[in-house]
Amino acid sequence: MPDPAGCAPIFFLDLDDTLFQTARKMSAAQREQAVVAAVDRQGRPSSFMTRTQRNLLDWLNGNACLIPVTGRGTEELRRVAIPFRSWKITTHGAVILTPDDNAEAAWREHVLDIVRPLQAELRHIAACCTAFFAQRGYDAFARINQEYGTDIYLVMKHRDSSRLPELYAVMESLLPTLDISRFVLASNDNNISLLPRGIDKAAALRHLLARLDAEGGARPTIGLGDSLSDMPFLSLCDWWGMPRRSQLAAVVGHAVQEAER
Repeated sequence: MPDPAGCAPIFFLDLDDTLFQTARKMSAAQREQAVVAAVDRQGRPSSFMTRTQRNLLDWLNGNACLIPVTGRGTEELRRVAIPFRSWKITTHGAVILTPDDNAEAAWREHVLDIVRPLQAELRHIAACCTAFFAQRGYDAFARINQEYGTDIYLVMKHRDSSRLPELYAVMESLLPTLDISRFVLASNDNNISLLPRGIDKAAALRHLLARLDAEGGARPTIGLGDSLSDMPFLSLCDWWGMPRRSQLAAVVGHAVQEAER
């Protein structure tokens, strides 16, 4: 494995919809050659890499240090079939894991200082969202994700990804009536997240970069991500990129077209 304290480049990688995705987002031809990238809690394949994504990953593993910067929680990351051997940023930046898989202590305390005063507020918003979906008969859910034995953030999804307008109705009709000023709202495809302000991928990466810089060396940093919410962490890297088909690529492409008019 390339040493992050050496000269090998460091790739900071979003995972879902960047290095792999669910089967519904792949063509039939891609599914035929797909490689399992992650499994669900029951051990069933849930995410897949195309042949092209696998080739990219194999090349990166042989030539760079790979550090995930993912919305997945620590337990979810363990179910990803990629052997990350360096630092890891999980749970939308709420957790920084050392190379030996321990929570980085200073960041842990920083995050707990943010979320402790928000526990009741977070549960109230989750209850309101759950009631909203139930009242409308939508098969969507609101779930609070935890780390360090503490509530961290709220995520909402629909169990039928072909009915996303029902999920996004919560953003249009309910959330504007609630006080969510101490949270940041992020959405992409079948995922709406409400994150406490101060907890995000960019903040965690900034903390980690300070630690890596203290070790010395002019390590090139490259970020890969697919979502608008990835842009703040990508902008901390020397270079960054995105999948051709992604939320971020669509926005960048539109902006370029507008600039050329």
